Amino acid sequence: MSGANLRRRLAEIQQQIASLRSEEEAVARDLGALVYPVLTLPNDVVSEIFIQYVNGFPKGSPLCLLWVCRSWRQVALSTCRLWTSLWRLDSKMNQHQHLMDALTLWLTHSGSLSFDLSASLPPAKDLNAFFRLLSQYSSRFRYLHLLAWGPQPSQIDLVGSFPRLEKLHIHRSDGGFSKPIRVEAPNLGTVELVYNSIERWKTALPWAQLTTLRLESDLHSCWEILSCTSNLEVLTMYAEKRSSGAIPSSSSLTLPRLRRICLDPLDRGFTSDILPYLTLPALDDFAFWPTGYLLVDVFTDMLRRSRCPLSKLTLTLYETDADVLNSVFEETPLESVQNFTLCRPDGSNGALDSLFNLLSDHSVLPALEHFCIEECAAYTELSSLVDFLDARVDCGEGETQLKSFKLSFSEWGTGNEEREIPNPDDINHAISRLEALRRRFAGLKVDVRSDISWFTKHIDSHMIHKIQSFNPDS
Repeated sequence: MSGANLRRRLAEIQQQIASLRSEEEAVARDLGALVYPVLTLPNDVVSEIFIQYVNGFPKGSPLCLLWVCRSWRQVALSTCRLWTSLWRLDSKMNQHQHLMDALTLWLTHSGSLSFDLSASLPPAKDLNAFFRLLSQYSSRFRYLHLLAWGPQPSQIDLVGSFPRLEKLHIHRSDGGFSKPIRVEAPNLGTVELVYNSIERWKTALPWAQLTTLRLESDLHSCWEILSCTSNLEVLTMYAEKRSSGAIPSSSSLTLPRLRRICLDPLDRGFTSDILPYLTLPALDDFAFWPTGYLLVDVFTDMLRRSRCPLSKLTLTLYETDADVLNSVFEETPLESVQNFTLCRPDGSNGALDSLFNLLSDHSVLPALEHFCIEECAAYTELSSLVDFLDARVDCGEGETQLKSFKLSFSEWGTGNEEREIPNPDDINHAISRLEALRRRFAGLKVDVRSDISWFTKHIDSHMIHKIQSFNPDS
């Protein structure tokens, strides 16, 4: 090819490039003239949309809003309500190397608003700086959840005034928190201490003003803390029997305002160890695991000693003996109970059939109006349940009619191949009876719930469809 031809082709290509650049400029002008409707919204409206996104379910991160455009970034950074909480499970920024930067960013942009923090403590080299930052902003915190992994240096602790602090949750693994957090918190009402050596905390917090408390520690330490909580209303205790000392036999404790208590022992003897020493005159809601006759006896004695108007009872029934379960209702004063809940009922040992037969008698739990089964195993027999419901809604004169029934199934317990799995036709028959029961007694609210864990060889999609077909919420 001659030089002239090459020059001619080069000129043509340059002309094409110039034409394309002209088209590019025209397109750019057109794009620049476009007005996106979302960008015409007032900033206060955009801020509210962002707040709904961050506070929705699942919770969103305000960081995502910074990466869309310059306008959104400016609105997000100026909207203080987007930055009022930093959660360990919400944000990837809570890795050790980023925790300080993330916390500083959130605290800075949340202005003077109250702040909620859930965080794992950083390693020892960053711990001093972390606690200094918390102390610097101590007047802002409303909720603190601190999780300690491994032993922390003994000189590390948190002191200061926390005028807005309402909830304090301390969780530890291994060592952790070798010195207690010492705070002045006039509005602190809820404390949760999990697996801590909590004896040292006895003088660290304003126990007398607390209304809600959860303790997970040894029995003796729990008792020492309880003796300081005269205004407690809600108590949850998961305690071990391993202890530096037992409760003195001459001890007794009255909690005059306690209305709800949940005792879920890690050791089966815990509940029977602590109930004999408690008097709870305001108790309204009690939850425990009846594992033996001794526990039933101390529960009965506590109710009679307290003379409390118990209206709600929750029992965890896994592997509970039928005779022990029946003794709860035959020997315990439960005439005022209106709400009764069974958690994780195990229908394989005949305990449920026996219980439902007993409860079909209106003289047992005579005030019962609301009945709930939570985490019902797939192999649970339903026929005796329907018999019980039938008896409770078809009332005679002067008898209390059952107003609502809730049933939630779970996969819990279905992996044991030794259990007898009911015939699907029996389950379908029981479900049909429930449907007919709801139609016949219009005042009875039936709520049967299922979830994805039902899709096992024990419960199939057809059964779920049948149950959902008469769920009034579906």
